Amino acid sequence: MLMMRRGRVHRAAAIAGAMCAVVALPGQARAAEGEPNPYRFASSAQDIEGGADTADATQIDAGATYRTSIGKGKQLHFKVRLDAASHAYASAVAVPRLGAQLSFQDGIKVSLRDGQGEVCGEGDARFGPGGIPKPVAANADRTVSAGGESCQQAGTYYVVIERSSKDSSSPGDWAVELRLFEEPQLKSGGNSVPVESWPTTMPELPTGAAQQRAGGTGFNDARALTQGVWRDEIEPGRTRFYRVPVDWGQRLFAKAELGSSQNRGMVGNALSMSLYNPARGFVLHDTARYLGEPVGVQLDPLPAVAYENRWGKNVDQRAMRFPGWYVLAVSLHPKTDSYGPGALPVTLRVKVDGPAKDREYARPAGVFSVAEQDEGAAAAGQTDGEARHSDVLRVVGVVAIGVGSVLVFGLGLWTVVARRRDSRGRGGRRGRRVAVQGGAVPQVTGASGSSDPADTPTPTPTQYGPPQGW
Repeated sequence: MLMMRRGRVHRAAAIAGAMCAVVALPGQARAAEGEPNPYRFASSAQDIEGGADTADATQIDAGATYRTSIGKGKQLHFKVRLDAASHAYASAVAVPRLGAQLSFQDGIKVSLRDGQGEVCGEGDARFGPGGIPKPVAANADRTVSAGGESCQQAGTYYVVIERSSKDSSSPGDWAVELRLFEEPQLKSGGNSVPVESWPTTMPELPTGAAQQRAGGTGFNDARALTQGVWRDEIEPGRTRFYRVPVDWGQRLFAKAELGSSQNRGMVGNALSMSLYNPARGFVLHDTARYLGEPVGVQLDPLPAVAYENRWGKNVDQRAMRFPGWYVLAVSLHPKTDSYGPGALPVTLRVKVDGPAKDREYARPAGVFSVAEQDEGAAAAGQTDGEARHSDVLRVVGVVAIGVGSVLVFGLGLWTVVARRRDSRGRGGRRGRRVAVQGGAVPQVTGASGSSDPADTPTPTPTQYGPPQGW
């Protein structure tokens, strides 16, 4: 009997151990083709379907977040009410499945149009060289300007999202996160004449020991970085997101570096880095091949953040038009797994140059402020020790719930079987069970009908031990 019980304990321990292994090691297996991308959507995102044309466009609201999907070669139409004073930005993040076959020409396009179909602004995002199935974002703007003729009135506007894919690309749907941001006017008004040039020399980037900081899976859980040197480990085929506060008058410089490897070979577009502004508008991108020797990608020198940049000549200048948290997305090509199993170490050097200028919006600006706090900000501000502690607590909680469920189920089964065995031992010989009526509690009676506990058979170990066969 003792050996039987030990065997049962060992089997229960084995079950609990297996559950721990499954929960604690979710990211060690290679991603299979078609596996969902780990991109974290906003917890407040509402599921929605876009219309096939403007006639059946789906209503959305500024400030809300939506989740939808788009098929190959499809268009989605949405409508929104805009006032006559705020600048508006419609943003779409396209999230293909891991392992999808994509072309560098595949991508997503967003346009914002007025009620007459006039295009107010448009933007697109491509997966770029290597066709890595990573999250990419694009936005379109409606800019209000003195003397402007179109797209200036209050009324109904349309957001159109288009997917472009080559015939050879995977046909599966892409998940899409949709948001529309409104930027208020400046309290003191703004100059409409942008600067025409800015320094193009790279300053010295931070050096010294790197601090460990694990990036997020998307815009909503991007980890906060300040000026300094940071280190992360990125799995082949994955993208990590980081966010940096940049205020009025400041310039952002950043570089990502991939260290040396004992293995040799060449992977084109192995390391890439993209920069997005607070409205998830694309700013610029850099990529580099990897030969097993140290390599880096860095942002070209950008102008200081200024309201006037919105009327600049270049896309990257126009994107640096407001303060807030700018997002760095660093990706590794899936083929970098040829340099060895597991994640590869990546170092980021971040510099925010210049003092912040004092410019104010006429009303609270939301994401267009370095003080903005979204749902990922609390986690983003954690140290890695705190983040690991939180992760451990989550794992322990999940394991405890799972193991507890197994034990509760086992004890419940044990009790049911034991009671049935006990009932069979008494039924027809020493007692009977009184029917439950009106919620009365069942009672076990002796042969004489008495409910005296003395007439109740005493349980033996064979009656109330673990069910046979455990």
